[in-house]
Amino acid sequence: MNESTTREFVAAESSTKPKLTDVAMAAFGFFALTGPSFIATDMYWRQSVALGLTCMYFVMHSRRYEARGGLPHVMLLAFGVLCIVSVIWSVQPTDTAGAVANMFLAIWFARLCATRLDGQSVLMAIIIATLLACGMSIMLVYYDSSFAVVQQGYQAGAVKGIYVHRNHLGYVGAIGGIAAFGASLFAERNRVVFVVAFITCSYVAVRAASVSAIVCLMLALVLVAVLRMLVGVSPRQRGALASVAFLAATVSGAVVILQADTWLELFGRDTSLTGRTAIWPAVLAAWREHPVLGYGWNATWGDDAAVQQTISSAVGFRVHHAHNSFLDILLQVGAVGLLMIVVALFSLVIYVFIRFSKDPDAGAFLVTSIGVLFVLISYSLVEDRLSKPFGIAILVLLASKIGKRRLPAKKPG
Repeated sequence: MNESTTREFVAAESSTKPKLTDVAMAAFGFFALTGPSFIATDMYWRQSVALGLTCMYFVMHSRRYEARGGLPHVMLLAFGVLCIVSVIWSVQPTDTAGAVANMFLAIWFARLCATRLDGQSVLMAIIIATLLACGMSIMLVYYDSSFAVVQQGYQAGAVKGIYVHRNHLGYVGAIGGIAAFGASLFAERNRVVFVVAFITCSYVAVRAASVSAIVCLMLALVLVAVLRMLVGVSPRQRGALASVAFLAATVSGAVVILQADTWLELFGRDTSLTGRTAIWPAVLAAWREHPVLGYGWNATWGDDAAVQQTISSAVGFRVHHAHNSFLDILLQVGAVGLLMIVVALFSLVIYVFIRFSKDPDAGAFLVTSIGVLFVLISYSLVEDRLSKPFGIAILVLLASKIGKRRLPAKKPG
């Protein structure tokens, strides 16, 4: 994309600025997708109503932008189709049907956000949604600590807020923290608001006592700060330096993992990653029974699911998910589904950095997207984030938005 083309796109965008109600509705949709305990992802009807209303709101508005995402977008849509048709061979067809309905709405919602909102508005919606979740969680601690704070076990004292598990809250805090931090680095006004959002979300991530969320957030903050400094560098040098920064963040993550004994001891954890190293082999053993297409989307972790019972028996305690998104996807939709999501992620990362190296006007949305993508992928190594509607929606949104072509608003009729 050359500089003259960029100016034309920016000019087209300025004449079609989204309304505040559009941003508010998008924020509500993202909030619902995070899956708070009263609209949890397994509460299919509540999720469908919340997302359905949001989608219908956007459908009633004229299209402002054209979104296209190339290979990442195609692979993500193909992955969604695979999950939907997996109801045919699912071992728990009822659970699969409810889950794929939510996935369809999540993908539809992400596409609508990409075509109705500009990048800055999307970023604002994500910040509002995560700030709302973190703010409600903090207030709930003071209103009803018996519900918002873990009371027993090694997790005692950790905040889970409006979510079922503290790691879920930590993840939402990490996403909101990096989004607000990236926005604050580019803000020409209202920077104090973004700083407050960053502090709030980061505070919640720490209070959730999620080591994974804290590490991912810290590495993402360094990465985004470096990328912000590189915006002023010439595009040719920017690509190489950005790649080095991303590689450095990856290596840092590898060091943390390789030195697990030291780091986990600081947080009072064991080197089995709270039982994860026992869960992963059991998941792989179960996957070998259905290696190609898996057991069906969301058909493995229900209370009455035979797969869940087999894995739980193998490790000696109740397992709720694979604690690794890639293994979770492998178990649910097999090697075919995993290949699709890996190709989508790999191509999206490459596309993002190519865009960053060539776009002379790389701004808050593009830089922050890299940070959000880093948190999502890295956190998915120890939790089931890519296999949830919120993670899928973010990926579809980024694939649709980054590299999109902005067009002047089309008048109805």
